[in-house]
Amino acid sequence: MAGALIMAVQARATLYDISFTDSTAANVAAGIIDVNVVNGLAESGTMTVVSGAAAGSYNLIPTPGLAVGVFTSPLGAFNYDNQIQGIPPGPPTAPFLDTFGLAFSGIGAQLGTEVNLWGTSAGIDGYTFYGYTAGGGYNPTVVGGAAISLAPVPEPTTMIAGALLLLPFGASTLRMLRRRTA
Repeated sequence: MAGALIMAVQARATLYDISFTDSTAANVAAGIIDVNVVNGLAESGTMTVVSGAAAGSYNLIPTPGLAVGVFTSPLGAFNYDNQIQGIPPGPPTAPFLDTFGLAFSGIGAQLGTEVNLWGTSAGIDGYTFYGYTAGGGYNPTVVGGAAISLAPVPEPTTMIAGALLLLPFGASTLRMLRRRTA
């Protein structure tokens, strides 16, 4: 019973690689988010902005109590909902983010900084990326044009299962080779 419960809890979250590049390629980032497949809510994650005004490391700001809704970031800079479009019922669909998007809080050297990545209202102009530093204001402010990639991360259990499937094929190949040499 406990094993079934653990498997059920694991089955409700899926890891996704997320990356974006703005239209000028001045702001580039990559990370990983953990998405609840029951409600489409990104519950945790990290993002590293590798170039641009907000370069640094960030953690996803979870919604309070992991509730679905629109919330204000801790510094008051952004409204966010951490919703991934298309989940449920199925895989993510473009546009991946709505007009509130994902909010991240800076760690390390970026402490006191937040970034927000969201879809444009029309959903056809790409995505918008803003950074905010307490006392320093908004920078960068890239409106529209950012491209996002969202891809599921292969689960280790899937890779192990695939490797285990190779064992019977390997054994049958060895049997065939033995028959030919005999």
